[in-house]
Amino acid sequence: MPARMDQASTLLNAVAANGVSTAKDISDYKHVMVEVAGNAAADLLLRFQISISETAPNFGAAQSMTNRWDYVHVWDYQNAVGITGDTGLPFAAAADNRNFLINIDGIKWFSVEVSAYVAGAVTVVCRAFNNQ
Repeated sequence: MPARMDQASTLLNAVAANGVSTAKDISDYKHVMVEVAGNAAADLLLRFQISISETAPNFGAAQSMTNRWDYVHVWDYQNAVGITGDTGLPFAAAADNRNFLINIDGIKWFSVEVSAYVAGAVTVVCRAFNNQ
């Protein structure tokens, strides 16, 4: 059976401020492939967020017993190195295009956070899929 993929979704489009993307329901899939593009001025921190809650948490608010979410570890396609969820992906005033794989077994919600924003812009596109 061929792999099943959803349509690519733009979660952040040339975002130039701190904040989070809209939550994406990924419960029908096993993996998420994420493409990140930062412009030459991008000076910010990017982190990926997940949740198993039935309804989407507020990814922009603090974690709590009623707002359950966490940062997720990702695999960098460029060098096969894992990036810890809490560490995230820093941009330091240099253009970069990167691709990541995220294992999302059992996860319902996915989001992307921009923090420590100083300058520049970042775009994040994702595609969820199954290997079947």
